[in-house]
Amino acid sequence: MTRNNGRETVIFSLLGIIPAVWLGLLIAPFVGGGLPEIVSELPKP
Repeated sequence: MTRNNGRETVIFSLLGIIPAVWLGLLIAPFVGGGLPEIVSELPKP
């Protein structure tokens, strides 16, 4: 097993962070009440 170097860690971190931020920016204009409104609109089990 090899040790991860810093460059690999940064690359894999960006691959996770960029899509999450992009999705958040797409959803933000449609949510007026913030997180509490999102949670209240989730389907109940």
